[in-house]
Amino acid sequence: MKWQECFQKYKYTELIDMDKDGERKTKLDFFCVEGKVPDELRQIYLSECGDELFLILRLSDVENMERFCNLWDNKILTFINFTPKQFREEIRKLQYNITQILLYEGAVEKKMEKSVSVSRKIFVKCNEDDELDDNDKMLLPFWFGDLESAEINKEERQKLENLLPSAEVLGFMYKKREKQRRQKTGENKYNFQENEWLAMEGWLKENVAERN
Repeated sequence: MKWQECFQKYKYTELIDMDKDGERKTKLDFFCVEGKVPDELRQIYLSECGDELFLILRLSDVENMERFCNLWDNKILTFINFTPKQFREEIRKLQYNITQILLYEGAVEKKMEKSVSVSRKIFVKCNEDDELDDNDKMLLPFWFGDLESAEINKEERQKLENLLPSAEVLGFMYKKREKQRRQKTGENKYNFQENEWLAMEGWLKENVAERN
């Protein structure tokens, strides 16, 4: 599957299009160089709810990956800080949800994946025809295509359920617990009572012994 199809499937809007002269244009001038969309910026996608922005960047002979990612982080920061006031509400929704999707072929240094100071960086393997690697496709944070088509193995599910205590044995484990705050007296207030801890401990000892 091509990366364009992934974004189209989940109704992301393209913010780079062609003008009548065949030039790539975007209204987001912050990402342009001398008024032109740079070659490495393949597309900008906005989510249907307007709360996510993805910059699709194609890596090609990048000598310094940190410098490359920081360059685009600076552009993103400028976009966040200097967009006109009438669009501040839209920017507020986006500012913590902007992601660089870095398309690459072959080997690449991925240490910048740890950098999330301005934007998140996700490296996705992609050939020259824009076809995504099947495994890397799952790195896209919105992609659920393969999960939607996956069938639940009823036999394995039943095995898992058999490993868990029943509601009759440890019924309190099936109820939502509110976090207990420390009292001003300094006395600890625990989420579980002593008898509940003992019940859990007894069940674990009994069942672990059976399975060993």
